[in-house]
Amino acid sequence: MGGLYDRVPKSEPSPAMAGLAVSMPASHGLPDTTSTQPIPSSSLDNLTMDMKNLVKKIQDLSHLGIEDSKIMLPKICVVGDQSTGKSSLIEGISEIKVPRAEGTCTRCPLEINLSESDESWKCVIHLSRRYIFDPSKRSKMPKKSEPLGPWIALVKFSPNAVRLDISGSGLPNLSFYDLPGVISQAEQDNERYLVNLVENLVKDYVSQEHCIVLLTLPMTDDATNSSAARLVRDIKGAKERTLGVLTKPDRRPSDEAFDQWHEILDGSKFKLGHGYYVIRNNPDPLVSHAQARKEEEMFFGSSLWTRDLAALEDRFGTRQLQTALSDLLMRQILGSLPSIIAQIDEKSKAIDAELKTLPNPPTEDVQRILWGKTSDLERKIHELFDGTPSIENGSSQRKPLQEQWNKIVMDLQTALAKTRPILDVAAQKDLEDLAEVVDSDCEMKIVGVNTSTPKKRKSPANVGVPNQLDPRAIENLNKRSVDHWERLMDIFLKATHSLVHSMLCEALEEEFAQYHQTGLYQELKRILKEFMSKLRQVHLQVTRDFCKSEREIPFTMAQGQHQVLMQHASNVLRARRFNARANCWLKIRGHDMNDERIPEKIKKIQPEQLGPDRYCQELDMMASSLAYYDIASSRFLDVLCQSTHMKLFRACRASLVNTLRDDLEIFGDNGRARCLDLMTEDPERQHRRAQLLKEREKFSKAQEWLDSVRDSDVEMEDSDHTAFPDIKEDW
Repeated sequence: MGGLYDRVPKSEPSPAMAGLAVSMPASHGLPDTTSTQPIPSSSLDNLTMDMKNLVKKIQDLSHLGIEDSKIMLPKICVVGDQSTGKSSLIEGISEIKVPRAEGTCTRCPLEINLSESDESWKCVIHLSRRYIFDPSKRSKMPKKSEPLGPWIALVKFSPNAVRLDISGSGLPNLSFYDLPGVISQAEQDNERYLVNLVENLVKDYVSQEHCIVLLTLPMTDDATNSSAARLVRDIKGAKERTLGVLTKPDRRPSDEAFDQWHEILDGSKFKLGHGYYVIRNNPDPLVSHAQARKEEEMFFGSSLWTRDLAALEDRFGTRQLQTALSDLLMRQILGSLPSIIAQIDEKSKAIDAELKTLPNPPTEDVQRILWGKTSDLERKIHELFDGTPSIENGSSQRKPLQEQWNKIVMDLQTALAKTRPILDVAAQKDLEDLAEVVDSDCEMKIVGVNTSTPKKRKSPANVGVPNQLDPRAIENLNKRSVDHWERLMDIFLKATHSLVHSMLCEALEEEFAQYHQTGLYQELKRILKEFMSKLRQVHLQVTRDFCKSEREIPFTMAQGQHQVLMQHASNVLRARRFNARANCWLKIRGHDMNDERIPEKIKKIQPEQLGPDRYCQELDMMASSLAYYDIASSRFLDVLCQSTHMKLFRACRASLVNTLRDDLEIFGDNGRARCLDLMTEDPERQHRRAQLLKEREKFSKAQEWLDSVRDSDVEMEDSDHTAFPDIKEDW
């Protein structure tokens, strides 16, 4: 529940531990429509002492506050409308006197724990305080976020439970909750919110998966009028966990037919998962429990119950109900215990894991501690750049940063290859040049000839020396081919520095995890950020100077490699150029260019048929530029990678930790005071640690109590395997 009451919310239980679940009979000690054997009255005597202690352990876990940590425990809850005999039922089961009054009497949940004892009868009262009132959230009507509505000083109901621990000879080992009676109308108009408040309080208990619901229905009223029964019906899975108790059979109108109650008892109508019982109590508070039980036995000894309902006689009487409830609760505990143990273990591990991140701040040798932590960080940084031994590959080194950075390098290499200059080998002049070599006797029609006068090409500087390449033109091509490299370089450097910074932050976060909420961690992050920013500026300046020289002064001394690459590029360009001219030659002569035989026709064309190519020099110039691009791009990639190792990787490995130590100023004259100041934590962190230590103490005690259950021979079953009869929606 939420709203006005500060309380840990509930959650669904975890799956049961497979290793603890063993098979048990599906029976709950309760007769159903298919059973003809009554429950033995000595069933409690058949329980071993370990099993009786098990019920006590569940009670102890509840009192320890395990349910405040979202671990729901098995319980029995008594619900019903107001004035349906709930108080009499509670008195009959627990053998205590509870307050009685006309109308609504139970004003808060009443937790009653019964246990057998060789000592004299004893009752200890505890007042729990799971909810507190928050005046700032006062409202009149309950709502989804505040299901209990306004819980103020003068409210007539409280969600806090009163706990009674009752022990004595002959008492069953039983725990149950008496909940306020469900009401359909308020006594005063200004108290209408109480209807929803009580209903939501009851729903909170009934909706718990391990809760056994004890539903009281008076035989003085029609069963269809029960608001509590409607509430149980509307909660998914609640009917299967419900046992009905018919009360006030002695006050049933004598002229009323008994058919309805007979059909309810034999399961024909309003079927519940655990069937129905009938009890009779004396409303006089001065009558002793022993006298009330004798009167009850005499009442069910009449002919109506012994003759007409003889087949159901094992469901009549408070003693039978006590025995059945004890057996049912025991089986519910055995069914849910594996899940409870698993959840407690899981919670305990989670608490221990969080406490590791919240150690007590050191007060002694803080400088030594910080030196040790920075030394451990230095080792992690060395492993980051140098690699760590791989288990799979034996002595070989695994380098996580290098592996990821190699992908960035491969991306740059791919980008350089994809942005290599491309020459369009088709030219408009081809139509004119190839038309001139058409045979005059050819009957083919020439189409698409450009008759305009071609522009005269600009003469090269070395006029009079034919077939010579212009060095200035080639240099211009080389400059243009690398003009985009600065953009690629910026992307590469940004990705590289981002990768290194993020991995260094991860190492810092891992090594100083327990100090995340201190000024020390924030200071370390600031110093690291500034350190990386300075390295980036230095690295960027070096690479931009190099990139500028590549753009402005194309240069290489690898003449031999250049000649080889140029020859290869020339062969490729000339082959593409020949195909382009051949296609044009065939098109001018009217060939269908969609003909699948075109490639074969191109192969048969001889160079003499096409004549000389006016763009031979341009092809050689482009081949020279492409050869230079291949040499320069390889050099560009190598220099960028080399500068990254020198200006980034090596600088981080060698200088980062020393920079952290120097900038923290923790080893100077005021070093100890500086350390204590940096490692001071905020109050929220201190409160959280104290809260976790308290929780760990609680769960350690719970685990200690349950250790005997793990090692004992107590058989546990999975409650999900319990077979319930088919229940119709007939309410």
